[in-house]
Amino acid sequence: MTNKNQAMFHNRYALTYDKQVKEQDCFISDLLFGLSYEFLKPGQVLLDAGIGTGISSLPFAKAGLVIHGMDF
Repeated sequence: MTNKNQAMFHNRYALTYDKQVKEQDCFISDLLFGLSYEFLKPGQVLLDAGIGTGISSLPFAKAGLVIHGMDF
């Protein structure tokens, strides 16, 4: 699969990913945030490698972290 085809597949999947996470009651991002919360301070920088739609970084952003994401 070429990079262009991979990007197209990723973009199509991203359109429904957040909805699927909610429908499946997936709380992995909340768990990760909860495990690391005591070590976080507003203004810190978080690199989310494989950020996708950004749903996993949202709790960190709400806690005041600066999010940098990369994917694909």
